[in-house]
Amino acid sequence: MAWHAPVPGLKGEANRTVWVTASRDDGRMFKPEWRLTEDATGACGCCGMRLGFDSVGDLLALYRAANATTRDVYLAHLGRGANNRFEATKLHEFATKTCPMSTMAFATAGSGATLAAWETGGQIYFTRWDAGERRFDEPVAAAGKGTNRKHPSLAVNKDGLTLLAWTEGTGWKRGGSVAWQVYDASVKPAVGGPGSIPGLPAWSLPTAVATADGSFLIVF
Repeated sequence: MAWHAPVPGLKGEANRTVWVTASRDDGRMFKPEWRLTEDATGACGCCGMRLGFDSVGDLLALYRAANATTRDVYLAHLGRGANNRFEATKLHEFATKTCPMSTMAFATAGSGATLAAWETGGQIYFTRWDAGERRFDEPVAAAGKGTNRKHPSLAVNKDGLTLLAWTEGTGWKRGGSVAWQVYDASVKPAVGGPGSIPGLPAWSLPTAVATADGSFLIVF
């Protein structure tokens, strides 16, 4: 389990950090929480972080930092036997003073890769984390042009195709549209341009799903 919260005795988003705890008995007991990283990155109070496992079983964390001038995205990696210490790496810079109110996503892609997606400046980006090399590729922007893209979701099917879904035009108490794009194994758009459908309710998010027969669903 992980969450972001202030360091005891301090206030403000620049003094928030990501806290982690773990259970080895199916959730009956948890260890005392510890800081994901000792680096003073801060943590954006309204953006949702994500945990995931890569293809070799190492834990990944994706979160948005916060300070007076930036809201950068960080990818943190915890290898097995790593003494509970994550290695946090800046994944994407975002020079803004305000919270974008967005979320993150993970999906296992096979061949030692894990996909991660997030929003920066109204655009969705995603990258591949290579478990063997312990590195991520250069971030790729979602195909096409949209307005106020947020809340990505990822799914990978049995054929190695990736569905990236996201929202467009959402806001406080306001719904919008759901958009998507299918990518091949080389992270190139596989089937035409991005699709879109209106009718996303306020406060709703899309969830991309790969079915057993290789088709995709988007639930919202």
